[in-house]
Amino acid sequence: MPLLHVKALPQSTQVNVPEVLRKTCIAIADAYGCPVEYVSATWQEIAPDHYVVGGQGGAVRQPTHTHPPVAELLCLKGKDEATIEATLQAAGQSLGEGLGLGGNVFVTYHQVGKGRIYDDGAVYK
Repeated sequence: MPLLHVKALPQSTQVNVPEVLRKTCIAIADAYGCPVEYVSATWQEIAPDHYVVGGQGGAVRQPTHTHPPVAELLCLKGKDEATIEATLQAAGQSLGEGLGLGGNVFVTYHQVGKGRIYDDGAVYK
């Protein structure tokens, strides 16, 4: 059930965002321990003048050392700390490598409990 939401500045024209998301879903599935069919990802572009870091904004394209893409992972509650860390690491590394940014990616992990998710026509219990 992992769901990754990424918000980022416009990327280099050499970056294939759909392919980066596809590979990142695979990496997340491997680390989280679920079939890749259960992992989803979305991408939202941030307007260059709508992302400010340290008082600096207006980057037309994604800088390599500042203004990291911001990603949120929504996952079912109940995974152990090692799995959570591995999933965060997998998401961050895959995004960073795919976007050509190395470690310049910010990812958070949010746990959602049973009874707090509506999916496939019902509340997941």
